[in-house]
Amino acid sequence: MSADDTRPIIPLPGRRRKRRILLRLAGGLVLLAVIAVIGWGLWDRGLGPVQPGATDVQVGLTVPSGASAQDIGLLLEEKGLIENRAIWILAASRDGYTDRFQAGDYVLSPSMSGRQIMEALTHGTVTTLSVTIPEGYTLAQIARAVAQETGLCTATELKAIAEDPESWPELPFPSPPTGTLEGYLFPDTYAIDRDATTEEIVAQMVGRLEAALEPHAAAIAASDMSLHEILTLASIVEREIRVPDERPIGAQVFLKRIDEGMRLESCATVQYILPEPKEVLSEADTRIESAYNTYLHEGLPPGPICSPGLPCIEAVLYPADTDYLFFRTHGTEGRHRFSRTLSEHLSGG
Repeated sequence: MSADDTRPIIPLPGRRRKRRILLRLAGGLVLLAVIAVIGWGLWDRGLGPVQPGATDVQVGLTVPSGASAQDIGLLLEEKGLIENRAIWILAASRDGYTDRFQAGDYVLSPSMSGRQIMEALTHGTVTTLSVTIPEGYTLAQIARAVAQETGLCTATELKAIAEDPESWPELPFPSPPTGTLEGYLFPDTYAIDRDATTEEIVAQMVGRLEAALEPHAAAIAASDMSLHEILTLASIVEREIRVPDERPIGAQVFLKRIDEGMRLESCATVQYILPEPKEVLSEADTRIESAYNTYLHEGLPPGPICSPGLPCIEAVLYPADTDYLFFRTHGTEGRHRFSRTLSEHLSGG
């Protein structure tokens, strides 16, 4: 074998070739460095405050239950709170925030950095849910409203608490003799903590009733009726008299009928015992045997038939000074014609 036969198939690089390779490697390193600098700048910008000096700007944000990091990133971008959604989501995932985000209502600022926003979203800056209980709602209706608007409990759970004296909060007034808080959950708009228990929700509503009654403590003490009886009559007025200026007159009618030993004959008390409300009661309905049927039994029913609002409670505490004994619907606006005698009542005079 000759000396030429021992040469490598691929010739070794010469000095010039080595230089070219080194220059290419150096160029590649420089390019990577430039890319890294640009990438770091974009990363830093993507997580920096959108408006660093806007400390007085507040932006409300609601994160719904079950929202993903992608959903939250989109909300933040739409609100102008982050610069780059993709970078924010990537950083949140890398730093372990995505599993810590909580649903809730937040007050944020475009002066906050992306990481400050991530941290805020794990704490629930504002953690209340709003629910409105209209005047005249029954316990069952209140339970459904709370369940539907807050999702903190089921209607069955709230109703069970309200009908179990052992589960009641410490009441600021005598316990209802009926064993239910029907009529004692005050109608109002509530801000309920997101982590509130069913017992705490009930306690909050009872506490609101106490606050509403406090200015009328002297009138309640001077009344011939107990608070339970006041609330019971107020609940009947709430369901029977819908026009505000007629409520003190309606309350006076019921009070006078009680004084005269007459049955109240309130359609609302019969509606309370029916499975479903009716537009017009039948005569058979008025004969249903129940302690709540004021067509059959004199005096007040055992307890409230709904949660009365403060105007109806005030109507019972401060009734009109009249001597009416009857009323009937008059016209199409929910108003009534009041009468002193049965003949006037039947004649419509």
